[in-house]
Amino acid sequence: MVILQPAYHPLVSAKVGGLSRSDLVQGASPEESAPVERSAAAEGFTTVEHAPVDHEDPEEAATATPREQIARGIGGDATEAALPARVPAAAGAELARRRKRQSLDESKSSSGGIRRSDSLVDRWNKSLEEAKRQSLTASVTDYPTENGRRYHKYHEGLYIYPNDEQELDRLDMQHHMVKLVNDGRLFFAPIHSPKRILDIGTGSGIWPIEMASIFPEAEIIGTDLSPVQPTEVPNNVHFLVDDATEEDWLWDADHFDLIHTGHMIGSFPSFKDVLRKAFKHLKPSGYMECHEFDPKLKCDDGTMPPENPDGFCEYALHDWVDLNVRSSQITDPPRQFRIAHRIAHWMKEVGFVDVQERISKVPTNPWPEDPHMRTIGTWNETNWLEALSGWSYKPLLALGWSKPEIECFLVDVRKSIQNRDVHSYMDFYVVTGRKPDPGEQYSMRR
Repeated sequence: MVILQPAYHPLVSAKVGGLSRSDLVQGASPEESAPVERSAAAEGFTTVEHAPVDHEDPEEAATATPREQIARGIGGDATEAALPARVPAAAGAELARRRKRQSLDESKSSSGGIRRSDSLVDRWNKSLEEAKRQSLTASVTDYPTENGRRYHKYHEGLYIYPNDEQELDRLDMQHHMVKLVNDGRLFFAPIHSPKRILDIGTGSGIWPIEMASIFPEAEIIGTDLSPVQPTEVPNNVHFLVDDATEEDWLWDADHFDLIHTGHMIGSFPSFKDVLRKAFKHLKPSGYMECHEFDPKLKCDDGTMPPENPDGFCEYALHDWVDLNVRSSQITDPPRQFRIAHRIAHWMKEVGFVDVQERISKVPTNPWPEDPHMRTIGTWNETNWLEALSGWSYKPLLALGWSKPEIECFLVDVRKSIQNRDVHSYMDFYVVTGRKPDPGEQYSMRR
């Protein structure tokens, strides 16, 4: 495979015309797009009672920034009136950290306390109980550093994005933003009194920690390639080092009431295969729920410059998405970069029933006039800018770009992200599906 250099000169940020996108990676065809039935945005979802969104005392001071010191974090769920024109990344992370701290406090009162996590373990022992007693080894925690960022060690290279404090803070901030998109809800599946919940690719661990106070009687497990989650967790939360792409999971079939994934873009060679394994490990009538952004940019009013199939376009964020799609096809193993719009289709193919989609628009920056959408856009702009460097280096280096070329390109991408005259947005998908009970499966086979 021949990889050609991009049309970015190392010393200038302006684009040089004439290079076709297809020249960047010869032989790499655009990622396939399977048609998916789209349901009405929010119809068909059963209402599930959640803990109320709390607005905590804004006067409380934060004296520590490390995620492990969440007990001293600041901020609550932000009110729209309180948001500045631009959200500092640290402030966003602190808001999420405080909610994490609140969840620990709620768990302390409802489920008997919090504990130091003893469940960050190696995968190799297939017995879950024995795995919980193992300690972490250097083969899991000796993280490599590249381009000034830290990456996972376990199954090194499988996940190409950073796992350092900067990225973990961004994930916490993104979690807060997604709650704004989802009207404060952590999940939509109509579950009641679940006993076991699994969060695949848990990242910073904020979702299981917040779920713990909603379901204090449930065992909630978060898995990830990196043991970077807090060590102070609710009693009913466990974090395990695990790779969801492996054929044999740690649990028996028919084990979980709910399996959740979030923000798995570019994480797996086959997301459909992960859904197949999740189907096996869900109890009959258990639910799968996936929360995903589709990075393909959209615009409803004609303000966004079009894509240019023959070269770089005026709106560099288009090019960034396209280049990531192409890069994901040549990595080893290949990764699926656009999955959100295909999840419902895949769920049906592996056997889920009652598959439903909830699709929300997430503006790139605070261009909307609607106050709530403008708030979401404010958070999303910061989320984009914080993610951009860590999400660009490995994909673009794989395409043969040099570091100076990458930095010059990202100058234009940042300008695109912050351009209020372009009214672009992404779709955010919440997809749920239910595993049928044995009687239903028999009827479906007939």
